[in-house]
Amino acid sequence: MTKCAKAGDFREKMWYLIEYKNKMRPQAHREEMYMTLETGIRGEQSVLVTEANTAKTMGSGTLDVFATPALVALAEKTCWMSVADALGEGNGSVGTKLELEHTAPTPVGMTVTCESELVAVEGRKLTFKVTLHDEKGPVGGGTHERFVINNAKFAAKAEAKKG
Repeated sequence: MTKCAKAGDFREKMWYLIEYKNKMRPQAHREEMYMTLETGIRGEQSVLVTEANTAKTMGSGTLDVFATPALVALAEKTCWMSVADALGEGNGSVGTKLELEHTAPTPVGMTVTCESELVAVEGRKLTFKVTLHDEKGPVGGGTHERFVINNAKFAAKAEAKKG
């Protein structure tokens, strides 16, 4: 009977520790980071094509047309800005995957607009559909994934790489 009593005591102590740790774990804070996000959030950003964001100037080609790296930056900016206000204080999102087509050129003087829609929320992973167009029609589109992060922890992790 002594062994059973000890085993029972052990189980009771373990149960208490598990319950205590679960109560102390900042689970609600972690869920708060991304649980306010629901599919359907939309964003829109536009940029004027200037010499500064051409393929020739950015080094991605030799022509004076909107550069693909600038298209990528516009898509990322549109997505992160669309959800930024919905994240808890001290949280942000980082891009982790981008599948994008740049299907038509846009010359200097025209405006490229990106529209995004949050189409999936899986834990901290956010998936967006993006479409890009200028005044004459479509210029690109695709999907973009971002992860919700704690800004301070992420910055500390990056700094730790310096050794």
